[in-house]
Amino acid sequence: MPNRYVRESAIESERVNSLSWQGEVFFRRLINKVDDFGRLYASPTLLRAALFPLQLDKVTEKDVVRLIAELEEKGLLATYEVDGKRFLALAKWEQGRAKKSKHPQPPDDICLRLQTYVYKCEEMSAHAPDSDTDSDTDSDSDNDNSSEEVKSEIETLRLRIGSWFKRRPTTQWSAKEMKVLKEVIKLKTPTEDIDLLEKRYLSGVDFLRQNPITLLNNWNGEIDKARQKTETPQLFQTPQPAVKRELDLKDWI
Repeated sequence: MPNRYVRESAIESERVNSLSWQGEVFFRRLINKVDDFGRLYASPTLLRAALFPLQLDKVTEKDVVRLIAELEEKGLLATYEVDGKRFLALAKWEQGRAKKSKHPQPPDDICLRLQTYVYKCEEMSAHAPDSDTDSDTDSDSDNDNSSEEVKSEIETLRLRIGSWFKRRPTTQWSAKEMKVLKEVIKLKTPTEDIDLLEKRYLSGVDFLRQNPITLLNNWNGEIDKARQKTETPQLFQTPQPAVKRELDLKDWI
């Protein structure tokens, strides 16, 4: 396993600081465990054993499931399935020394959404920024979206999604939100799927994303949920927590 360190800029990361204490411990341990392509199995059983080998009596599989969901909600990782097995990929990850990943490649749309610099087992650019940078500039994206038609698509979807979260049309989106929105536009989502998603978000069911950027970071998953014709409000009732106590950070480190 390669030696890795977390740069001090992570302390100032908004996404990392938005995590719970347990979520940040989980995230930092993941950084040390993923392969050189930022990938790892997402089985709760395997992750629990790999990340907390000396705290198996304190960390349950349900804890691991919850923490994976928390990191995915914040856009720090994405999960995907290959041949019936679940895997995860960390966001903004540079390729290391290995020429081939130990785990299957995620779908192209996930690589794009996570802004990962490992793409089809190759680096996207020899000058890609470090994996812990959080730049809001994206010259390639700006070039791709330079046409008036694409600009119109971006603005139309921005206003539409904003209305789901009761944002005024005049409310300016952050650079991060606009960047992810441009990546979603590239996916060419069918209009009927967006209609279904709008219907779901205006219906008021539980387990909806709380803001545009988390929706955009989980776009395909939300589209899949909207496509499910058997979905009913009862399916989205908040389940009662199986474990009432809160794990302390000191229990994990």
